Amino acid sequence: MEPRGFMTALFDYSFTSFVTPKIIRFLYALATIVIALSTLALVLAAFNNSGGTGIVTLVIVGPLFFLISMIYARVLLELVIVFFRINGNVQELRDGRSGRPVQPVPPPAPPTVDAAVVAPAETAVTIEQAAEAPPTAVSAPEPEVSARFCENCGAERRAESRFCTSCGHA
Repeated sequence: MEPRGFMTALFDYSFTSFVTPKIIRFLYALATIVIALSTLALVLAAFNNSGGTGIVTLVIVGPLFFLISMIYARVLLELVIVFFRINGNVQELRDGRSGRPVQPVPPPAPPTVDAAVVAPAETAVTIEQAAEAPPTAVSAPEPEVSARFCENCGAERRAESRFCTSCGHA
């Protein structure tokens, strides 16, 4: 999302730019004012009913009402902002603008062979013979060792390297 001005975002009928994150502070200030006025109206109504009820409301009920209402308003506005931040993070991931390198998934390890060797059909083994003989493990074939010297220039090279570091011959 490209940043736009308030009026441009307000009249963006495609909703590609959001207004709510720009006015969230104003909404919180407005909620504080409305809750304070509501608390004041509650206390005045309690004093209008009776003096004892007014004092209890002024000391206990009014502050509790104000505190719980402010917590409720704050949590709701934070929830709204979280949705906008989730949207921004998803767009960054989609567009690849996160700045973090993407880690490739490593390939799975090859399976290890620990099974017993089974005799071919020509040399039949009875069940009793197979039970008496200890099983042998199949070993993996040894990797082929390439020359330690380059075939092109004769320079020494590591056995596991595919190219000569001197001349680049494969």
